[in-house]
Amino acid sequence: MRRWEYSNYGFVLLGVVIEKASGENYYDYVRKHIYEPAGMTATGSDPEDQAVADRSVNRRYLLGNIAAGASVGT
Repeated sequence: MRRWEYSNYGFVLLGVVIEKASGENYYDYVRKHIYEPAGMTATGSDPEDQAVADRSVNRRYLLGNIAAGASVGT
């Protein structure tokens, strides 16, 4: 039987590689080289502990603990 699990660890490593190769902070690099050239003015990937105007918030976080089996849909 095969198992599939998701992990963000590869993206963490990619961030370190970007910082080392570019000499820039990961978040600054992505903003400058990806979002700005694409015209994505309302997009970002700043750390969760940073205040960001108009940041979307996970609905699960807003609702707190959701009863088992409850749907979180829109």
